Amino acid sequence: MVGLTFTPTDDEVAWAREKSRTEHHLLALLKAYGRLGYFLDLPEVPLPIVKHIRGLLGLKPDVEAVHDSARTDR
Repeated sequence: MVGLTFTPTDDEVAWAREKSRTEHHLLALLKAYGRLGYFLDLPEVPLPIVKHIRGLLGLKPDVEAVHDSARTDR
């Protein structure tokens, strides 16, 4: 169980929804940055965290995290 450590706050979710253009970008924004303070390479984020955030957001299981810019390609 991932628990509260990687559960974004309502404010974090609202911010990410405002900044993202797709569900894929939304998931990428919220996966780990809030607790670590930096973006991991997306494949480095453990699957339980991905599933936890995806479920919290009500996203379908096939939504994968992607970045839309080379500047955020971490």
